[in-house]
Amino acid sequence: MSGCNSAAECLLPNRQNEAKMLTNNLQMVSNLPDNPFQLFIESRKAKGISPASLSYYKTVLSRALSAISNPYSAKPEDITAFLNTIPPNQRGFSTRHAYRRVLRTFYGWLSDVYDLPNPISKVPAPELTNVILPTLRLHQIKDLIRNQSIKDKAIIMLATASGLRRSELANVRVEDLDLQEGKIKTNGKGGKEAYAPVSFATKYVED
Repeated sequence: MSGCNSAAECLLPNRQNEAKMLTNNLQMVSNLPDNPFQLFIESRKAKGISPASLSYYKTVLSRALSAISNPYSAKPEDITAFLNTIPPNQRGFSTRHAYRRVLRTFYGWLSDVYDLPNPISKVPAPELTNVILPTLRLHQIKDLIRNQSIKDKAIIMLATASGLRRSELANVRVEDLDLQEGKIKTNGKGGKEAYAPVSFATKYVED
Protein backbone atom coordinates (compact mmCIF):
# COMPACT_ATOMS: atom_id res chain seq x y z
CA MET A 1 0.00 0.00 0.00
CA SER A 2 2.63 2.47 -1.05
CA GLY A 3 1.62 6.05 -0.25
CA CYS A 4 -1.59 4.95 1.55
CA ASN A 5 -2.10 4.89 5.31
CA SER A 6 -4.98 2.46 4.94
CA ALA A 7 -6.83 0.33 2.40
CA ALA A 8 -9.66 2.87 2.42
CA GLU A 9 -7.27 5.63 1.33
CA CYS A 10 -6.04 3.50 -1.61
CA LEU A 11 -9.59 2.80 -2.77
CA LEU A 12 -10.64 6.44 -2.57
CA PRO A 13 -9.03 7.63 -5.87
CA ASN A 14 -10.59 4.71 -7.75
CA ARG A 15 -14.02 5.49 -6.37
CA GLN A 16 -13.59 9.15 -7.25
CA ASN A 17 -12.72 8.21 -10.82
CA GLU A 18 -15.74 5.90 -11.03
CA ALA A 19 -17.98 8.65 -9.72
CA LYS A 20 -16.54 11.10 -12.25
CA MET A 21 -17.16 8.63 -15.12
CA LEU A 22 -20.72 8.06 -13.92
CA THR A 23 -21.33 11.83 -13.78
CA ASN A 24 -19.97 12.26 -17.29
CA ASN A 25 -22.19 9.46 -18.59
CA LEU A 26 -25.24 10.97 -16.95
CA GLN A 27 -24.44 14.37 -18.43
CA MET A 28 -24.03 12.80 -21.87
CA VAL A 29 -27.42 11.07 -21.60
CA SER A 30 -29.08 14.25 -20.37
CA ASN A 31 -27.76 16.09 -23.44
CA LEU A 32 -29.31 13.62 -25.88
CA PRO A 33 -32.43 14.74 -27.76
CA ASP A 34 -35.82 13.47 -26.64
CA ASN A 35 -36.81 12.62 -30.20
CA PRO A 36 -33.85 11.28 -32.21
CA PHE A 37 -36.29 9.73 -34.68
CA GLN A 38 -37.40 13.10 -36.05
CA LEU A 39 -33.84 14.46 -36.12
CA PHE A 40 -32.75 11.39 -38.07
CA ILE A 41 -35.55 11.90 -40.61
CA GLU A 42 -34.50 15.55 -40.99
CA SER A 43 -30.92 14.43 -41.59
CA ARG A 44 -32.13 12.11 -44.37
CA LYS A 45 -34.09 14.96 -45.95
CA ALA A 46 -30.92 17.05 -45.92
CA LYS A 47 -29.15 14.27 -47.82
CA GLY A 48 -31.82 14.38 -50.51
CA ILE A 49 -33.34 10.97 -49.82
CA SER A 50 -36.42 10.29 -51.97
CA PRO A 51 -39.92 10.68 -50.44
CA ALA A 52 -40.51 6.95 -50.88
CA SER A 53 -37.37 6.09 -48.91
CA LEU A 54 -38.28 8.62 -46.21
CA SER A 55 -41.71 7.03 -45.90
CA TYR A 56 -40.13 3.59 -45.55
CA TYR A 57 -37.69 4.84 -42.90
CA LYS A 58 -40.62 6.26 -40.92
CA THR A 59 -42.61 3.03 -41.16
CA VAL A 60 -39.74 0.80 -40.07
CA LEU A 61 -38.44 3.04 -37.28
CA SER A 62 -41.90 3.71 -35.85
CA ARG A 63 -42.42 -0.02 -35.52
CA ALA A 64 -38.90 -0.71 -34.26
CA LEU A 65 -38.76 2.06 -31.67
CA SER A 66 -42.17 1.05 -30.33
CA ALA A 67 -40.73 -2.39 -29.63
CA ILE A 68 -37.25 -1.34 -28.50
CA SER A 69 -38.58 1.60 -26.42
CA ASN A 70 -35.37 3.51 -25.60
CA PRO A 71 -33.02 3.72 -28.61
CA TYR A 72 -30.15 4.95 -26.44
CA SER A 73 -30.08 1.84 -24.25
CA ALA A 74 -30.82 -0.71 -26.98
CA LYS A 75 -28.66 -3.84 -26.91
CA PRO A 76 -27.93 -6.24 -29.78
CA GLU A 77 -30.29 -8.78 -28.27
CA ASP A 78 -33.11 -6.18 -28.22
CA ILE A 79 -32.68 -5.54 -31.93
CA THR A 80 -32.42 -9.26 -32.67
CA ALA A 81 -35.63 -9.91 -30.73
CA PHE A 82 -37.42 -7.23 -32.74
CA LEU A 83 -36.15 -8.53 -36.09
CA ASN A 84 -37.31 -12.02 -35.14
CA THR A 85 -40.89 -10.73 -34.96
CA ILE A 86 -40.82 -10.11 -38.72
CA PRO A 87 -42.01 -13.29 -40.46
CA PRO A 88 -40.49 -14.60 -43.69
CA ASN A 89 -42.24 -13.94 -46.99
CA GLN A 90 -42.08 -15.55 -50.42
CA ARG A 91 -38.53 -14.27 -50.78
CA GLY A 92 -37.35 -15.60 -47.43
CA PHE A 93 -36.11 -13.01 -44.98
CA SER A 94 -35.88 -10.11 -47.43
CA THR A 95 -38.20 -7.90 -45.33
CA ARG A 96 -36.23 -8.66 -42.18
CA HIS A 97 -33.04 -7.86 -44.05
CA ALA A 98 -34.49 -4.54 -45.26
CA TYR A 99 -35.54 -3.63 -41.70
CA ARG A 100 -32.02 -4.32 -40.46
CA ARG A 101 -30.61 -2.00 -43.16
CA VAL A 102 -32.83 0.84 -41.92
CA LEU A 103 -31.80 0.20 -38.30
CA ARG A 104 -28.15 0.04 -39.35
CA THR A 105 -28.50 3.48 -40.94
CA PHE A 106 -30.31 4.90 -37.91
CA TYR A 107 -27.89 3.56 -35.30
CA GLY A 108 -24.91 4.46 -37.48
CA TRP A 109 -26.21 8.04 -37.49
CA LEU A 110 -26.71 7.99 -33.70
CA SER A 111 -23.19 6.66 -33.23
CA ASP A 112 -21.62 9.26 -35.52
CA VAL A 113 -23.53 12.28 -34.23
CA TYR A 114 -23.69 11.50 -30.51
CA ASP A 115 -20.65 9.23 -30.11
CA LEU A 116 -22.74 6.33 -28.83
CA PRO A 117 -22.03 2.59 -29.07
CA ASN A 118 -23.61 1.03 -32.15
CA PRO A 119 -25.60 -2.08 -31.14
CA ILE A 120 -26.47 -3.03 -34.72
CA SER A 121 -22.79 -3.77 -35.44
CA LYS A 122 -23.16 -6.99 -33.44
CA VAL A 123 -26.41 -8.07 -35.09
CA PRO A 124 -25.71 -10.31 -38.10
CA ALA A 125 -27.70 -9.75 -41.28
CA PRO A 126 -30.40 -12.35 -42.02
CA GLU A 127 -29.58 -14.85 -44.74
CA LEU A 128 -31.20 -14.06 -48.08
CA THR A 129 -32.61 -16.67 -50.40
CA ASN A 130 -31.75 -16.45 -54.08
CA VAL A 131 -35.12 -16.25 -55.80
CA ILE A 132 -35.47 -16.28 -59.58
CA LEU A 133 -38.38 -13.99 -60.38
CA PRO A 134 -40.78 -14.98 -63.18
CA THR A 135 -40.35 -13.18 -66.49
CA LEU A 136 -42.37 -12.77 -69.69
CA ARG A 137 -41.22 -13.70 -73.18
CA LEU A 138 -41.44 -11.04 -75.87
CA HIS A 139 -44.39 -12.77 -77.57
CA GLN A 140 -46.22 -12.84 -74.23
CA ILE A 141 -45.66 -9.10 -73.79
CA LYS A 142 -46.98 -8.45 -77.29
CA ASP A 143 -50.07 -10.50 -76.50
CA LEU A 144 -50.51 -8.46 -73.33
CA ILE A 145 -50.51 -5.11 -75.14
CA ARG A 146 -52.47 -6.21 -78.22
CA ASN A 147 -55.68 -4.38 -77.24
CA GLN A 148 -54.05 -1.48 -75.38
CA SER A 149 -53.98 2.15 -76.51
CA ILE A 150 -50.87 3.53 -78.22
CA LYS A 151 -49.91 5.34 -75.02
CA ASP A 152 -50.35 2.25 -72.84
CA LYS A 153 -48.41 0.12 -75.30
CA ALA A 154 -45.50 2.56 -75.09
CA ILE A 155 -45.57 2.59 -71.27
CA ILE A 156 -45.74 -1.21 -70.93
CA MET A 157 -43.04 -1.84 -73.52
CA LEU A 158 -40.79 0.83 -72.03
CA ALA A 159 -41.19 -0.67 -68.57
CA THR A 160 -40.45 -4.23 -69.68
CA ALA A 161 -37.51 -3.24 -71.90
CA SER A 162 -35.79 -0.91 -69.44
CA GLY A 163 -36.59 -2.57 -66.11
CA LEU A 164 -37.29 0.83 -64.57
CA ARG A 165 -39.07 1.11 -61.25
CA ARG A 166 -42.58 2.53 -61.30
CA SER A 167 -41.44 5.82 -59.76
CA GLU A 168 -38.57 6.12 -62.26
CA LEU A 169 -40.88 5.42 -65.17
CA ALA A 170 -43.35 8.07 -63.98
CA ASN A 171 -40.58 10.70 -64.03
CA VAL A 172 -39.39 10.00 -67.57
CA ARG A 173 -39.37 13.09 -69.81
CA VAL A 174 -39.24 13.22 -73.59
CA GLU A 175 -35.74 14.69 -73.47
CA ASP A 176 -34.56 11.67 -71.44
CA LEU A 177 -35.17 9.37 -74.43
CA ASP A 178 -32.39 8.63 -76.90
CA LEU A 179 -34.11 6.35 -79.38
CA GLN A 180 -31.25 6.39 -81.85
CA GLU A 181 -28.95 4.91 -79.25
CA GLY A 182 -31.75 2.80 -77.79
CA LYS A 183 -31.41 4.07 -74.24
CA ILE A 184 -33.12 6.24 -71.66
CA LYS A 185 -31.70 8.44 -68.90
CA THR A 186 -33.17 7.86 -65.47
CA ASN A 187 -32.75 9.08 -61.91
CA GLY A 188 -32.41 6.07 -59.63
CA LYS A 189 -32.13 5.72 -55.88
CA GLY A 190 -30.43 8.66 -54.22
CA GLY A 191 -30.90 10.78 -57.33
CA LYS A 192 -28.18 8.90 -59.20
CA GLU A 193 -28.34 9.30 -62.96
CA ALA A 194 -27.99 6.21 -65.12
CA TYR A 195 -28.92 4.89 -68.55
CA ALA A 196 -31.22 1.95 -69.21
CA PRO A 197 -31.77 0.17 -72.54
CA VAL A 198 -35.09 0.48 -74.36
CA SER A 199 -34.20 -1.90 -77.21
CA PHE A 200 -37.42 -3.53 -78.48
CA ALA A 201 -39.58 -0.72 -77.02
CA THR A 202 -38.22 1.88 -79.48
CA LYS A 203 -40.91 1.30 -82.12
CA TYR A 204 -43.75 1.67 -79.61
CA VAL A 205 -42.26 4.78 -78.01
CA GLU A 206 -41.81 6.45 -81.41
CA ASP A 207 -45.48 5.81 -82.19
